[in-house]
Amino acid sequence: MHGSPDRLRPWLRVFGVPILLGVLTTIGLLAALIWADVGKYIAWVTVGAPVAIVGWVWLCRRLQKRHQ
Repeated sequence: MHGSPDRLRPWLRVFGVPILLGVLTTIGLLAALIWADVGKYIAWVTVGAPVAIVGWVWLCRRLQKRHQ
């Protein structure tokens, strides 16, 4: 008895984006350590991405509540 492919979807929907953000943040931090000049710009973008995404989601949810 094998699980259906649909069983993967809830797991991926819940943990997919946090895992992706964690990987991107790790890459950015390593880039800052390895490539000093260019790496600092990569780090700013990748480490700032989770903060920007949380702010964007918060703003979208807040605007949805106002329109209801």
